[in-house]
Amino acid sequence: MAATTHERASKVDNTSNNDERTDIAKFKWCMQLAALGDALAFQWEFEKNTKSIRNDYLPEVSDPYSRGNYFALPETYNRVSDDTIMHLATVNAVATFGVRECIGDMANPDCQEYFARAIFQQYVACLDRKVMADRAPGIQSEKAVKFMAKGKYPPYSSSAGGNGAAMRTMCLGLVAPHQWQASNLVAMAVIASAATHNHPTAIFGGVMSAVFTSFAFKLGMKSIGDWPAMFFGPVLMRYVQSARKYASEIRDHLNLMKIERDAASSPFELAVFYCGTIGGIGDKWEIWSANQDKDDTLLYFLFKWFDYLKSDGGPDGHDSDNVGDWDKYWRRMAYDNGTETWPGSSGHDAPMMAYDALRQAAFPKTGSRKLLFLKWYNVQITAAYHGGDSDSTATIAGAWLGASHSQVAPEIVDLCNFNEFVWQLDGSSLILYDIFTTTTTTP
Repeated sequence: MAATTHERASKVDNTSNNDERTDIAKFKWCMQLAALGDALAFQWEFEKNTKSIRNDYLPEVSDPYSRGNYFALPETYNRVSDDTIMHLATVNAVATFGVRECIGDMANPDCQEYFARAIFQQYVACLDRKVMADRAPGIQSEKAVKFMAKGKYPPYSSSAGGNGAAMRTMCLGLVAPHQWQASNLVAMAVIASAATHNHPTAIFGGVMSAVFTSFAFKLGMKSIGDWPAMFFGPVLMRYVQSARKYASEIRDHLNLMKIERDAASSPFELAVFYCGTIGGIGDKWEIWSANQDKDDTLLYFLFKWFDYLKSDGGPDGHDSDNVGDWDKYWRRMAYDNGTETWPGSSGHDAPMMAYDALRQAAFPKTGSRKLLFLKWYNVQITAAYHGGDSDSTATIAGAWLGASHSQVAPEIVDLCNFNEFVWQLDGSSLILYDIFTTTTTTP
């Protein structure tokens, strides 16, 4: 006999009566909504026509809440892609004995090594062909297995700038969400990213996914307009100007202890430091810099985000009559202008499209059942229903939305409980919360 809605909903606690329960719920929904977005969009991941996707999968309704099963996933479509599998693997790495005790001391080379080993082990295991069967793992991640199996980072590759890091680092933002933990958070994000994608665009994407999750958890959606400025920081241009001519001197100029003490230091400044110094990729800094005259490898992520922010974001993706302009904009923002790649498939534009979906969605202050449903609806129209790398953008957007909310509509709870990994996701959120409570004591 099929489980009733009430029975399935009981698997995931949807109540928060105090700060502790609120935080626990946010951890749950970060993991659960990320996987739900993945399962939703994985159905049409390799379809490239946004208009056709919306015509085929998105019913036209004037009041989406009047269709309580609007986002209902048939049980045959509860399957997740490599995004969720690798996100769970990242949680397992953080929870590894020896690593969780090091989260507050990632400047320590031994702690970096512990975490790298755990990441290598978990990623190699989850990228097994049997585990990833029919889950469409990324080519770059699969290529990295032979290096990780030997305890090594893969070599720098000009083709390794994809979103494979950005779609799996969100959970890191939950275990080190405070500003004074920024250096530790960025260190973990860089290590987890470089394990498969040793390229600045991919690594900065992984860092952004983790850092934006910390913003969502601590600050909520009311501050979403400030996230890019908080990420890039007021001192960014100084490093943009110096990176071209003095890339090799930046890491000598930045002093780790000074950064850790400086509450105003931006995550990007820390990312620049860590991308140049973390063991195993320090020598790649010069390789990245050497490509500046050719393709602006080091600064590509930065310039694309400046382009996005200068245009005040993408067109309204909710208007069915505007799909053509929306598609055109995101093809332009994609790597190589979408000639060989597709929107959301790179380290810069996967978090960018997820962020834009959240930015465009309405976030009323009230937490009524109807509006809680509409939040998810409005975000996923543009995060999931498009002809780009839809499952990755929907995964990232789902994680950020979940990390900022302690409650979701019962209909969404029900959908989460159809997911094939509902129990693992629920357990992983509790593991992350346990680590969070033991590593966030103010220094």
